[in-house]
Parts: sequence; structure tokens; C-alpha cells
Amino acid sequence: MANECAPVRCGESGPWIRFPFWLRDHQPETCGYPGFELTCPRINDTRFEVRFSVRASTTNLNNILLPMSVQSSVLEIDYKSQLIQVNVLNASCPPKQLQPDMSASDLTFPFEKYDSFRDNFTFFNCSTNYRKQNSNYGALVTCLSGHDYDVFAFRSYYSVFNFPIASCWKMYDISDALSEMTSPFEINDYTQVWLHWSKPSCSVCEAKGNYCMLNNNITTGEETYCLAMPGQPSQKRGRGILRFLIIASLLGIDSFITGLTKS
Repeated sequence: MANECAPVRCGESGPWIRFPFWLRDHQPETCGYPGFELTCPRINDTRFEVRFSVRASTTNLNNILLPMSVQSSVLEIDYKSQLIQVNVLNASCPPKQLQPDMSASDLTFPFEKYDSFRDNFTFFNCSTNYRKQNSNYGALVTCLSGHDYDVFAFRSYYSVFNFPIASCWKMYDISDALSEMTSPFEINDYTQVWLHWSKPSCSVCEAKGNYCMLNNNITTGEETYCLAMPGQPSQKRGRGILRFLIIASLLGIDSFITGLTKS
């Protein structure tokens, strides 16, 4: 288990991948923690699908919890601080219509945006003429738009006078949304985001120069345990090597002195 779960990376310039992350198609799932799956579509390209949730509401439906995800490339992983920096590439599309059975109460995601700022949005379905006449208001959501209509998103801090009430109809509201990662209209060509995870906690282990593994022996009560980083001798082995060097040095000195005495 330890060998097949040893740290790997997608190329010489890619970040090292070790627990709680694991590399699909190269390592078994047991090498990592749920929600920490990484992939290598090509050399030096480490990909991560970040999953999270947002809340959606209409006049008749409140607090529908929607699962969302974004595809991202991994720039850096700080295991001591439990931070990962990603470049957001694209996001999943919100639904065109809310349904009561969409809400999931058991959605749990291990990541939060570092220094997170949350946004609220309102979606409007508008005729294509609205875009020509009001290009400065709202952000076009292309994945929700159709041949003869456009869907725009308005931030909650917009004045009600900016909302296209006359030429559009309101679809639903999005709240408690992670800024820069929430929806397709928020992603720029190069959006970098730091994400933080609190569980599993391996910062103490990492601070000692070791890395974590999942503890399958639940009787100990510990979720993880520490392993020496590959290429680094364990503490006991290191002490043995040190003793050997000291003894060898003493024997060498003794032989040297004996030689001088005989001569």
C-alpha cells in the first residue's frame, strides 16, 4: 500500500501529489481521501474537478441546494497550510428551471475558497433584443441561452432599476455562491483561486517532513497516520547509520594510531 501510494506528479514541473490527494488511473482510490481526486490528461498538466454547492430560490421554492463543479488546473499544493491553488477553466451550467427534487440535504464538500467572498445573483430570461439595447447591464450566461433568447445574471447589489423587468422574466435567485467559481459568466481567461481544506488534518505530520496516509485501523481512533517521505530514512534508521559512522570513524582512528606505533 505504501509503495503504490507514494508521492507522484504529472511531470517535472507539476506539483507533487500525495495524501489526501490521489492520482486517478495511476493510484488506487484508497490512496486518497473522498473529494481529492486529481488527473493527468497530459504531461505537466494536473487537473482537479472542484465540487461545491449554491442555494437557489424562486417565488414558490426556497433554499434548493444545487451541486456545482468547476474544472481547474492545479498550480500549487501547500500541504503544510492545507491550501491548493487552481486556475479555473470552466464551470458546470446551472439548471434552466428549478425542481423541488433537485435539493440535496447531504451535500458535503471538503473545500472552501480561501478568504472566501460569497455573492448573490438573479437570473433573467430575455429576448435577444435586450442584449443589443442593454449591453452594459447584466452578464450573459451562454450555457443557459438559446437561439431566440438570452439569459443574464445580475448581482444582488444592482439597483432594482437596472433589472430588465419590462423585456425579461425572472428565472430564479442564486445565493451563498463562491465568488470567482460559481458560474460560467464569472470565469475570466485566467482566474486563480486558493482553496483550503480542514479535513483530513495532516499539517502536523507535514510540518515534521512526513506525509499522511488514511488509517484503516479504526480502533486507534486516529483518522490518519504519518509516514516518512520516500528517500528519507526513518528516525531509527537514521540513528543506526549515525552509530555506524561513529564506530567506523573510531576504528579508523584506532588503526591509524596502531600503524604509527608499529612504525
